[in-house]
Amino acid sequence: MGKGVPLIDIRTKSEWHQTGVINKSKLLTFFDNGGNYNLKEWTSKLRKIADKQDPVIIICRSGRRSRIVANLLDQKVFYSTVYHATDGIISWIDAKKITVKPD
Repeated sequence: MGKGVPLIDIRTKSEWHQTGVINKSKLLTFFDNGGNYNLKEWTSKLRKIADKQDPVIIICRSGRRSRIVANLLDQKVFYSTVYHATDGIISWIDAKKITVKPD
């Protein structure tokens, strides 16, 4: 993040409001409340933030969803460098790091 790699928060809007978000993260929900997703539609939105050759960081609540999305970006969409925040926003908050209200 310190090097300008975009942090993509894939949680739902209600989750963003519940915990706050990491400052300057990009809010782009992946799974709907039913657990469904549209990879093609979502990646078209992601490409407005980062191209396939650009690195990205994916974060969710606990790391489970971000791992799924990171694997999809790597194996199906062929993004070159995808990181996922292993323990999600929970670990960020547990480390007493700051979150802000989402826009």
